[in-house]
Amino acid sequence: MEATYPEMKCAFCNSPVLIETAKTNERGQLIHEDCYVQSLRTNRDPSANFAPDSD
Repeated sequence: MEATYPEMKCAFCNSPVLIETAKTNERGQLIHEDCYVQSLRTNRDPSANFAPDSD
């Protein structure tokens, strides 16, 4: 007998995610790997992109 699971949604894009391929974010929520990378990019501190002044 095949086990069935309720439809799992990605915490970032809210699309269905297969539990076999899902990752988890820092809060333990299911997320697509690509969505996790995108969430890291959008939540990154913008000032981290700049090198400190070398005066």
